[in-house]
Amino acid sequence: MNAVLQVASEGSFLLGGEAMWETSKIGFNFSFAPGLTKWMIVFWGVMLFMIIAGVLGVRKKALVPSGWQNFSEWAVGGLSNFFSKMIGPKLAKTFGPMLVTFFIFILLSNYSGMLPLNFSTEGGTLSLSNLQAPTSVFSVTAGFALIVFCCVHFAGFRENKLGYFKHLISPVVIMLPFSIIDEIVHPFTLALRLFGNIHGEETVVEQLGTLSVFTSGWVPSVMEILGLLFGLIQALIFSLLAAIYISEAAEHE
Repeated sequence: MNAVLQVASEGSFLLGGEAMWETSKIGFNFSFAPGLTKWMIVFWGVMLFMIIAGVLGVRKKALVPSGWQNFSEWAVGGLSNFFSKMIGPKLAKTFGPMLVTFFIFILLSNYSGMLPLNFSTEGGTLSLSNLQAPTSVFSVTAGFALIVFCCVHFAGFRENKLGYFKHLISPVVIMLPFSIIDEIVHPFTLALRLFGNIHGEETVVEQLGTLSVFTSGWVPSVMEILGLLFGLIQALIFSLLAAIYISEAAEHE
């Protein structure tokens, strides 16, 4: 289970990486090692790209948009309408921007792992490998899931006040422990599903690239093409499930 809880492997650190604290509990290995990792750089890069793209998209507003403004309005507007139809206009005003941001950010993060911009000089030779997608790290996907978890219960409490918590003891009070477990499982599965698929896809591509029989590179390339589809599907699944959880919580009486 160490791989599931692993925030960064030893070879992924650019600075630091020495464990200041580590322990093993119930079969899980926990550790804290401050430092700067490769996926952190990619994570910040994706954020910077989205900020710059957003600024450019609204910098010169025109009555008849064109170029990047036209594409930005089409993409963001289309996603906003899509989620609005799922959760309703009222909830969309509060949570629509978050869901759109989740989809775009996760999609770009998934695709960032396909960029061959990671240089290495091991063995005295210069090699080029793919960057590490931030979504292939469990701590990142767990952070996303925690945000969804907070938004779900905020939406439920805002719409139903204290009556929202009645669903935890429905149909009988003895269901309370099971209902609490169910509420915890939702964000955990969100995080684990996204992490597992992206981490698995990257691992397969990396292992295929090391096999001598595939030195021509066509097999890893096929996996990269499939990765374009997987990345889109995983971004859509995460944002869709987040929207469904928020909508269900708001409907509780």
